Amino acid sequence: MLEKPSLPFFDQQFSLLTGHEPYRWQRGLFQEFIAGRVTASLSLPTGAGKTNVITCWLLGLVWQKLQATVTLARRLVWVVNRRKVVDQTSDLAERIADTIEKLPADHDLRRALDSMSLTGGIGVSTLRGEHEDNQEWSDDPSAPAIIVGTVDMVGSRLLLSGYGLSPRQRAQDGALLANDVLLVNDEAQISPAFARLIRLIEDARSKAEVPLLKPFVTMHVSATLDESSLARGVFPFDPAEETSEHFWKVYTAKKTLRFREVEKKAVLDTIFAEAMKPSELLRRIVFVRQPKDVKFIARAIAKKKKSKVLTVTGTMRGFEREQLVNEPMFRQFLSDAPTLTEPAWLVCTSAAEVGIDISSDLLVMDMDTAEHLTQRLGRVNRFGDLAAAVAVLVHEKNTAVSKLSDAERNTLDYLHSLPQQDGGADVSCKTIFENPAPAEAQGKRPAVATFTERDLALLSYTSVRHSATKPDVDSLLHGAEKNPPYIEIAWREELPQLLAMSDEEREEWLSSYRVLAHERLRELNDEVSQILGQSHGTALLVESDGTIREIRIPDELTSVDRESLLILPPGIGGLSSGMLAEGENGNDVSGIADRFRFIAEGNTIRGEGREFSDEEFKAFLRQNKLVVKLRVGSEELNLIHVVKKQKKARNTSTDWLDEHLAEVEQGVRDLCAKLDIPADLTEELALAARMHDVGKKHPNWQKAFNSGKMSARAIAKLVGRTIRQSILAGLRHEFVSLFEMDGNVLAKQVVSAHHAWGRPHFPQRGYDPARPRRENAAMNLENMRRFAKLQKKYGVYGLAYLEAILRAADVTASGGE
Repeated sequence: MLEKPSLPFFDQQFSLLTGHEPYRWQRGLFQEFIAGRVTASLSLPTGAGKTNVITCWLLGLVWQKLQATVTLARRLVWVVNRRKVVDQTSDLAERIADTIEKLPADHDLRRALDSMSLTGGIGVSTLRGEHEDNQEWSDDPSAPAIIVGTVDMVGSRLLLSGYGLSPRQRAQDGALLANDVLLVNDEAQISPAFARLIRLIEDARSKAEVPLLKPFVTMHVSATLDESSLARGVFPFDPAEETSEHFWKVYTAKKTLRFREVEKKAVLDTIFAEAMKPSELLRRIVFVRQPKDVKFIARAIAKKKKSKVLTVTGTMRGFEREQLVNEPMFRQFLSDAPTLTEPAWLVCTSAAEVGIDISSDLLVMDMDTAEHLTQRLGRVNRFGDLAAAVAVLVHEKNTAVSKLSDAERNTLDYLHSLPQQDGGADVSCKTIFENPAPAEAQGKRPAVATFTERDLALLSYTSVRHSATKPDVDSLLHGAEKNPPYIEIAWREELPQLLAMSDEEREEWLSSYRVLAHERLRELNDEVSQILGQSHGTALLVESDGTIREIRIPDELTSVDRESLLILPPGIGGLSSGMLAEGENGNDVSGIADRFRFIAEGNTIRGEGREFSDEEFKAFLRQNKLVVKLRVGSEELNLIHVVKKQKKARNTSTDWLDEHLAEVEQGVRDLCAKLDIPADLTEELALAARMHDVGKKHPNWQKAFNSGKMSARAIAKLVGRTIRQSILAGLRHEFVSLFEMDGNVLAKQVVSAHHAWGRPHFPQRGYDPARPRRENAAMNLENMRRFAKLQKKYGVYGLAYLEAILRAADVTASGGE
């Protein structure tokens, strides 16, 4: 039988990748995976090693490849509902990838993974927090990959509306996250709307007329899954069957919850007093709901103790969150062998509830519902390194006129019902797992927004920037009852130059020189309006649909939509512990080590904190790669983006059109071979590759490439020079390409959509000025009808997946640009 040889393989490789032996449940999950079964839900207690679902999946994929029977998805997407500081999931994935990369080429793991893709190995990408999407998972769709992201970042992409993405990337990201994917929804009970949405997407995919090429399956994981997550089956887990000493050390680690009932106005003062009490419990974590309460408690402790107090909120800028990990004090909370001699404090919101391996000796918290409090209690004596630890719940008096919700009252009743010890409730992992909170102690389930096939079709129209008929993405991800609206904020020195650009030039610059995650903070819209209320100036707003527009500060702040990005000039607003503040220096975007920004004005080139002469800058470019150079207004002013040169397995310097088309066609064929795409579809995609850029032969395109002159040989792209957008005036080369193609329906659609247009139409400014308007309009109408027909045939995600194959090959041939 298959299981007998597979288990020694699993045990050996699991130990190699993780440094310890697998638990019994992990062996069972691996066997399910290699048999081609993915259980819909996995209920595990805190400390049971749930993140090693990743290891079980990867080894299952490798085993199937070695047996030449691959049915598992080649990408695992791990979704969390929090912006976090330390993400154990990303850390585990990166350690696994590093270990595999160092193995000999003939090792089973290397051999299997390398044979699956064009680039080899396994990619690891993070779509949230302080990390930045490295696009390893999207550049090569054939590569096995682990992607970690939040509900917002993954969910908006699944809905082809990726927050912060340019329209040209949205359909591709959505396709690659909904095909060849096992999606693990971590702590699914905290995000019920998203949990339902991904199951609806699973169902929607099955309605395509043509069978889908690749799987998309979901797994809900938590210690406290709700009934909706359990409805489709649960992987069996019995703690009594586990024999690991480490498991039982964590599972039975002693912790006691004590209660402090006070008047509402005394809650924060009591939390402060409890956190300050003298004791031998040195690692102290405080949990409160609101970032403003974090600031209040942290300042009070710092003033009292004259020492630094660390804070964690979901609103902090990524850079400060990343730096926090390097703080020696913070690392004490990550350690199972702390060396503290004096108390240390960490004050947090719910951002530290999930997916962060911190442990406290003393935890003090305000009131919340059961699903949140049990997560917080998982941060007490987390490693089982203490003989005992204490948690204190400070809550408003539970009276007839109390403002506690019904769920909060039921949560108190539940906690008081747990076995008693040392003057409080026993809240060990074992006790919580064996005595789960009742449904009435859970927070109010959001009214889930309706989601139909029509909604999905409307969201697939990525060329439609504004439409009142499109469903609200935030409601689909978080529920019809709105969360408070948040926006993201970053500062950019080149904002004056961006304000002088056209819309197309701004989009090109921000697509090239992206606002990275560690440059951004996230804050409530109302707080932003209040803090920036006395500031004056002009900013850029990148709306959630990708539209870029100017706004006046503070007059137009109230018109900012949720999940937009506000780009401020230095001098407006600032930072305090990584959070938005008034009047401080907001210009720090340090830590960007692999890209450079320059402003060239006349013979002066400024960047990297200095001025360059022409010769010095030429020498700099010989060591690095110029990505884009945009002219601003006049001939004398340019924005320049440079990145460090990286070794590429493929040629990345193609300039000429004939060479580029041939390279993209070969790239498509190579990808299709690795992805086992049927022969007929491979030929359609290869044709699309041969034709996708032939529209660049248009005289206007060649003049734009050559600063108004014509070349004897058609150019595909420029390296180190600017495209004259004024000559193009919005002309779309992919629209022109359609006139050169015959009746191949799928190939035409793939060509029309490879820069996000053609889904379902092109703007009139994209028309070919050399052709009659009626002819252009007829081609546009044909495109819309073709798109609707093909989307019905292949499904929203099936069609987008076929388009993504061409786009990936095109990006690779263009050097990743």
